[in-house]
Amino acid sequence: MADDEFVTRAPHPALRHLVNRYIGYRRSAVPMAVHRGLPSRHVTLIISLADPIRMLRLPDPSRPPGRLRALVGGMHAAPI
Repeated sequence: MADDEFVTRAPHPALRHLVNRYIGYRRSAVPMAVHRGLPSRHVTLIISLADPIRMLRLPDPSRPPGRLRALVGGMHAAPI
């Protein structure tokens, strides 16, 4: 079973027209799984402060699997 901690904060007033919110989280003991991105009008920026995020498949099929320290999830009109 995963052990999760989440914290949510509003951005600085100068950034509120660009940034909706900050969400920080720590996950441990998480089994390998597939994440399915749902349609959203938001862009998500993920930065790992610990181990790199293991990507088994990337949206661009010409790119091999790998480990990433940061990634961006763009806006989509349909699940990916």
